[in-house]
Amino acid sequence: MVYTGDMTKTEVQKTALKLPVEERLELAESIWESVERDARELPLHDWQKSLLDERLEAAGKNPDGWLTWEQVKQRVFGSASDPQGA
Repeated sequence: MVYTGDMTKTEVQKTALKLPVEERLELAESIWESVERDARELPLHDWQKSLLDERLEAAGKNPDGWLTWEQVKQRVFGSASDPQGA
């Protein structure tokens, strides 16, 4: 199966789903990397801006009530024997 520029999105999806698992994973990684790279170009919706503003305000009112990214990673990945990450 070969991709041609005039394939519809549905045809591309059907073709991709016929690939072996390893090739689908490679394709998914490639697509995700492109989304990650281009995501900054997407505008935020008003509701997203409002939500971020609310969270920033809440964080400012209680700076000790939040975890740093490092603390979150430690809790999630830190120790299999200690699910609380303490």
